[in-house]
Amino acid sequence: MPYTTVSRVRTLTGLTATDISDVDLASLIDEADKLVESFTGRVWAGDESDYALAGFASSCFAASLAYMRLVKEEGKSEAWWKRGLEVCEKLKLSISVG
Repeated sequence: MPYTTVSRVRTLTGLTATDISDVDLASLIDEADKLVESFTGRVWAGDESDYALAGFASSCFAASLAYMRLVKEEGKSEAWWKRGLEVCEKLKLSISVG
């Protein structure tokens, strides 16, 4: 199950189906989920307290990838990427404390 949804990414970014199709955005979400797992060193389960943060990180990476590859708005891509990395760092800290 993906960590985020097409709807969540659209809400965060304001990207419409004219900007990027649901199918293309879902593909980027799959890639974003793998990035979250790579950066945090683990797979997240839906019953964990930090699962929502993993979902937000995935949304950030999916937004970054969408802007980078499809919409071509470099500044927005970099900002979303940075935000995703920051959330992954928080997730890594929660793992080491927990």
